[in-house]
Amino acid sequence: MRLLFFLSNKQADDYFAALGYEAHKEEFCHRRGVFSYRNRCTIGLACAQAVALGGAPTTARRQSPPLARRR
Repeated sequence: MRLLFFLSNKQADDYFAALGYEAHKEEFCHRRGVFSYRNRCTIGLACAQAVALGGAPTTARRQSPPLARRR
């Protein structure tokens, strides 16, 4: 969670720097919260996809047709 806070704080800094605007504390906290929420959702989605695809490497393998039996 601390890493997400640092990431969100940096993104909010960069956001207001790109606008060339000195944000008030409330504005900065709101924007940092927006970035934090988006980052948490992105990580949650990635985790859900990883869990859903957990068995995929063995089931998603292309099956080769069976070889003809020799007589």
